Amino acid sequence: MNVEWFVPVFVMYGLETMALYRFLKSKGVFVTFFGTGTPGYLDFLYIRWCKENSINYWPRILLRLVILAGIAFAAYFVAFRAHEL
Repeated sequence: MNVEWFVPVFVMYGLETMALYRFLKSKGVFVTFFGTGTPGYLDFLYIRWCKENSINYWPRILLRLVILAGIAFAAYFVAFRAHEL
């Protein structure tokens, strides 16, 4: 089994998490650094911030889900289907 997908998946997830962390910090949201590794923690804080400021949060959450689905599809393709090319 190929494991070339392992590093890019975690790099992309890390970059996305770091971007959301920096965005929330710039908006003044209290974010505990140790909580950032917990899946869904930053999403929860983002949704709470949007509700407090009367902002529609669905576009950002859907974009995050699409990005994560794309990463998962790419990882699956590289891990299990790349040898067929």
